[in-house]
Amino acid sequence: MSRPVVFDLFHTLVDPEDFGPCRANRVAEAAAALGADEDAFARYWWETRRERSVSNVRAPRNYLQAFASAHGLALDEEAYARCEARLGAYQSQALLAPRRETLEGLTALRAMGAPLGLLSNADACDVRAWEASPLRAYFDAVCFSFEIGAEKPSAEAYAAVFDALGAAPEDAVFAGDGGSNELQGAREAGVGLVVFVNGFMAHNGIRTEAELEAIARSADATVPNAAALPRLLAQRTGVLDPR
Repeated sequence: MSRPVVFDLFHTLVDPEDFGPCRANRVAEAAAALGADEDAFARYWWETRRERSVSNVRAPRNYLQAFASAHGLALDEEAYARCEARLGAYQSQALLAPRRETLEGLTALRAMGAPLGLLSNADACDVRAWEASPLRAYFDAVCFSFEIGAEKPSAEAYAAVFDALGAAPEDAVFAGDGGSNELQGAREAGVGLVVFVNGFMAHNGIRTEAELEAIARSADATVPNAAALPRLLAQRTGVLDPR
């Protein structure tokens, strides 16, 4: 069996920007669906971001109801459904239709015998389509921050996924796009090989060239996508080798 590989999810394995405009403003779309003031809703959604990301809330109803009540808005089932749909629309589309090279890379890693883990900073809206995603079948351990109560780059987040895999971080690989300072967090957690997956970020317009270069310097290696990872790992037999 090969050593474990832990992936980030959004902008690493799938990219919501494939299905919406760059930096699509889903919060503005949700505010419109709710009939709310865009600025007020955006402030509220930002202020509650971390709470939603680390609390085991399966749906945003409590947060939307609190906002609606505070602003004199009616949150009937139709308004709730419209708003909730916009909050996770692009993430859901990305999860349901991952790119071919992503699936090829995961398939190749499984063929190498690598246990696979997923560690994602996400609230329930972000991953509501996970159970129906083709990605789900590839992973031995899945840790979403809202379920484990910890976000990257905290040590607790990495510990959760390695505990779930029954693996030591020094024997493992972490692959991500660098968001939330996750690559540095993986290094501080003692992960043996830290890999920057830059393909989505190099083309979706979210990061500048200077930002991409800075992220690359924080990693041990850079690959464009999951399909390129098996070759990298095969070349680094001292890090990931058959047992």
